[in-house]
Amino acid sequence: MSINMKYYIVTISAIFISLGIGILIGFNLNTDGLIQEQQGQIIQRLEERFQNIKNENEMLENRILNLSRKNDKLNKYIETTYNYVIDNKIEGKKVGIIQTTEDYFYTNTKEFIQSAGGKVYFEIILKDNLLDVSDFSTFDGQINSKEELVLYILRHIYEEKNLDNLIKLRDKGMIDIKNIDLEFENLDYVIIQGGSIHNNEGKIELFDKKIIEYFKDKNVSLVGTERSDVEISYIPFYKKSKISTVDNIDEVTGKISLVMVLKGNKGHFGEKDTATDFMPFELK
Repeated sequence: MSINMKYYIVTISAIFISLGIGILIGFNLNTDGLIQEQQGQIIQRLEERFQNIKNENEMLENRILNLSRKNDKLNKYIETTYNYVIDNKIEGKKVGIIQTTEDYFYTNTKEFIQSAGGKVYFEIILKDNLLDVSDFSTFDGQINSKEELVLYILRHIYEEKNLDNLIKLRDKGMIDIKNIDLEFENLDYVIIQGGSIHNNEGKIELFDKKIIEYFKDKNVSLVGTERSDVEISYIPFYKKSKISTVDNIDEVTGKISLVMVLKGNKGHFGEKDTATDFMPFELK
């Protein structure tokens, strides 16, 4: 009898244990099924989202391609018609160009201005060597600082028109003379060509600020310009100095804007965030 009771107790215990194990396994199997179902739904949604992003990207690429083609056509049209736009727009205007950077090349500005009827009397580059000058003994006490040296250069260009001294400065590596004709009494505009690869506020203060102050004092108008691809823009400084600006002088539209500024339009033109208009709206 006791053997049978033990048998029943063991049997019942085994049944309950088996039932518990079965319930646990079933619960786990059901949970795994839910997780797998949820994972499948998430993967499906991710695939749908990825496909949507891919489709949107293809649409954007097509739009960019179409805009690029339209832009190319517009540039070709401008290049073939700009002579008509600028023809004689600045007839008789007397202009000087001073470049304050050696980091970038500025080409054809003189030719473009002259094709619009203007006359460029000089193209001078202030070289970086000016920043390192510390010995002023060769100037016979006339100059005692780099600031005075920059003003000395400007005076010999605009007031004294002393070509011999300018050539001496060139030979010392302080300036470069691309073009010069000092047969003028005054100027209508001085164009500053700036922009740099590295930030150098001291250079801007020494070169650009002194140029602006000097020619403003002589009642000569100024325009600050730079290429569209400069790393460090000088346009914010030019705007702060209250002179008109063109930030894409290397492009045909920028050159047209420059001619219109020389004609009398004022403002800040170009493609960068500092520009208020792409080009002058009124071609005076």
